[in-house]
Amino acid sequence: MITPYIHKQFGYTFYGKKLHIATSQELFSSFEVDSGSLMLLQSIVNECPVNDITEALDVGCGTGVLALSLLSHISLQRMDCVDRDALALAFTQHNIKQNGFSNICCFGSLGTSDVVYRDYDLVMSNIPAKAGNAVIEKMIAEFSSICSEKGRVAVVIVEPLSALVENAIAATGSSLLYVKKTYDYSVFHYRANSKKTVAFDMSVYSRGQESFSYKGISWKLCPVYGLPEFDSLGYGTELLLSSLARLPIFGSTLIVHPGQGHIPVVISIEKGHVIDSLTITDRDLLALRATSLALEEICQQKHLVRHLPGLFALEDQYDSVVLMYDKEAIEDSHVHLVANIARITRPGGICVICAKSSLMHRIGQEARSLFKGLLDSKSKGYRLLGLERRL
Repeated sequence: MITPYIHKQFGYTFYGKKLHIATSQELFSSFEVDSGSLMLLQSIVNECPVNDITEALDVGCGTGVLALSLLSHISLQRMDCVDRDALALAFTQHNIKQNGFSNICCFGSLGTSDVVYRDYDLVMSNIPAKAGNAVIEKMIAEFSSICSEKGRVAVVIVEPLSALVENAIAATGSSLLYVKKTYDYSVFHYRANSKKTVAFDMSVYSRGQESFSYKGISWKLCPVYGLPEFDSLGYGTELLLSSLARLPIFGSTLIVHPGQGHIPVVISIEKGHVIDSLTITDRDLLALRATSLALEEICQQKHLVRHLPGLFALEDQYDSVVLMYDKEAIEDSHVHLVANIARITRPGGICVICAKSSLMHRIGQEARSLFKGLLDSKSKGYRLLGLERRL
C-alpha cells in the first residue's frame, strides 16, 4: 500500500477534464503539476495531430500526469508508462485507478531499455536533468527509434540543457517539428527521417571498472553515473562491512538498497557467509541493474532481482536481511520500517540495519519488542544494529 507515501492529493483540470492526482514527497513535483509538464502537454494538444495518436509512451512517468492528461483528452488504444523508480510506477498505477482508467501498462525501464514495442505514434518525456548528459543524448536517439513512420517525440527539458537536447536531436538526423523556449524550460518535437534501431546499452551509465578494498577484502566492479560511492566507500558502508564479520549472513538472504553493489559483492566473496539464495531489492532500477552486473561478472553469484516501491511490497520471508537505510519522507517512517522488517524476517533470522545515528535511535526503540539485540556499533555519524527476530 502506498498510502503512507501520499503527501498531497489535489484536483487538476486539463482542457475541461478534472483529474485527481496523489503525490509524494519521495517523488518529483510533490505539490502540483510542474510547469514543464504543463508546457509539454499544451504543446502536444496544440501542435500534434492528436486524432492520429492511438499508441503513446510516457518515459519517466512520475505520478502519471502526462499519461492521464493525454488519456483525458483523446482516446488511445495503448498507453505505456515507464520509470526507473518503482514508487513512481506505483503512484502512476494508483492515479490511473482513482481516475477510472484501465488501458495503461506500467513497468520499470531505464529510458526505453525494457520497451519492446517499436511503433508508437507519440513518445513523450519530461526529461530529468539529473540523468546526465550522456544518458540524455542516448535517450533522445532511443525515443525516435521506437516511433511509427509518422510518429513524433515530444520532450521538455530545463533551459540550461536546451542546447544539449537540440544538438542531440540534430545528431540523430531527425527533423525538428516544433520548438518553444521560456526562461525555465524548452520543448522540442521531432521525428526520425529513417527507421533506425537504437539498442539500449548499460555502458552509457558506466564509469569503467574500479578497484575497492576494505580491511583486507578486495573487489572490483563497474560503478555507474547517478549513484553514490563510485570511487570510494561511504562511512555507512564501511561500518556495515566491518560488522558483517561478526554477524555471518546465512540462508535465504535479502539485501535492500544495494547501491553500486558493494555490500552484495562482499557478502558473496567473503568467507563465513553461507547463502542459500540471494535477493536484491530497491526502488531504483539503475541500482539493481548495476548490482546485478557486478554479481554476475565479479562473483558469478546467482540472485533474484525485485524492483519494488518499498519493503511493504515484499511477501516472502528471509533468514537474513541486510539494509542500508535512508530516511523516507513519510510520517513515522521508523514504525513502518520496523513493522515491514519484522514481517519479512523469519523467526530466529537476523536483520542488519545501518543508517545515520539520528535515525537509528527511534528504529532501535521501535524494534525492541520484536527483535533481540545482537550488535550495536557506531562510527562517524552512523549506527548499525544487528537484530535477531524473536521466536
